[in-house]
Amino acid sequence: MRTRAMAAALAMALTLPACGGGDVPDDLDALEWSDGRGCGDVFIYWQAGTREEDHVVEVVWPGLMDQAISRGDITETLSLPAGNVQVRYRFGSYLAELNCNDVVEFDPVERRNLPAVAGTATITIVPTDDGMGQPLGEASITLTDLTFEGDDGTITLSGLTAENVQVGWLAG
Repeated sequence: MRTRAMAAALAMALTLPACGGGDVPDDLDALEWSDGRGCGDVFIYWQAGTREEDHVVEVVWPGLMDQAISRGDITETLSLPAGNVQVRYRFGSYLAELNCNDVVEFDPVERRNLPAVAGTATITIVPTDDGMGQPLGEASITLTDLTFEGDDGTITLSGLTAENVQVGWLAG
């Protein structure tokens, strides 16, 4: 009985997709991307696909909101990769559940996480006032000529743009 159960478990495992794989195109331009969304200091993301087959491009640009508050409107352009600025492509299930959200409905499962190894990021932040002293701003960002790379190859994306994305705020 035990041998039969082990054989059935092995057969099932052999039919499941590999954890690192999934239906990820080599060219991410084939996907329909959402408008950019954001929060924090500074986190902006785009999403494509379904919640079960979730494609996400994320930008983490720490400290930029604080700089905009102290200096006023700010525009930065960087070639990627660049210091503590992270741009990455993630693929899995329910990944966007964690983004700018303090109520997670499903457990995310990440199958791929690839950093940008080439491309350009340009961001502008304009500080705004919510009347309550919160460090808020509107961000506009353009990513161009992105290449994401991992152990199993590279993926490209010609670009993404987001206009007037609210940043600085925190979920909760």
